[in-house]
Amino acid sequence: MRIDFEPLVRIMHRSFVRYLRMTPQGLQFPDGALRATITARIHHANPTRTLYRDKKPVCRSLDGSKPLRPVVAAHCAPCPEREGCTAQLNLQLSVEGVPYNLLLSFTSLKNFLLFRNKLNRPLDRSEIVLNVVDRGRWGELRFSAPAVNPPSASTPAR
Repeated sequence: MRIDFEPLVRIMHRSFVRYLRMTPQGLQFPDGALRATITARIHHANPTRTLYRDKKPVCRSLDGSKPLRPVVAAHCAPCPEREGCTAQLNLQLSVEGVPYNLLLSFTSLKNFLLFRNKLNRPLDRSEIVLNVVDRGRWGELRFSAPAVNPPSASTPAR
């Protein structure tokens, strides 16, 4: 019997919302630590919309349909500012067992979708490697499967 932990994972991510911030040098954790490469387990990915004014987010919807704190409209579909929103993807992931959210914008989102299409196993059961590439004023996220260590000569193959 397989137990579905998805509802528990969603509750965990909503209760302990922590965001990773992407910089050209790496992913910045809430405590200020900066890492160019991390291994993570992705639990969920959903479309997100963010409205920016003067390069600052003023409205965000983590489900692509209803804003967290309505600024212009109570729902995204009829909002007159919708055309100005940036389409993103919110990844709910865990790093070393700690839940985080990470917003992906265009190039990183494209890289994620290409990686997901090439992966030959369910994404939610896989550890993946996220690597930030410095693009000058912004960071681009690349995704890959972790390297598999071949058995050493001293370890018998099973």
